[in-house]
Amino acid sequence: MLTGRIVLPFHRNPASYGIGMILMMVVMGLMSYIISVIHSDSFEVVGSQRTTGTILSIKEHILKGKFSTTTVYSAQVRLPEGKQVGIRLEPPYPKIGDTVPLKITLFKDGSTVRSLDLQRHQPWR
Repeated sequence: MLTGRIVLPFHRNPASYGIGMILMMVVMGLMSYIISVIHSDSFEVVGSQRTTGTILSIKEHILKGKFSTTTVYSAQVRLPEGKQVGIRLEPPYPKIGDTVPLKITLFKDGSTVRSLDLQRHQPWR
């Protein structure tokens, strides 16, 4: 005979929720610590160099936002050793064939980032 009572297959103990939450927070904390240790050295700057480059080509990029449109420029640059790299340009915009100052940032993991050297390109900043 059926009664109006609902029987759950297991009993839920409120203390088990607290222990489960504590264990979950400990695991998440350990995971975030391990991830931060793994990635901490990859962005450490170990030095920088200054050089120059010759502008080979310039591209215009139009960024359309919800309320405005912005135009940015990038360039393909030939370094003194012959390697070609891409950089973002800042005003005053150079022309094709111009020589521009570049900054090469060296990271601990061996990677590099090349950019326009704004201190030498725009001395009034």
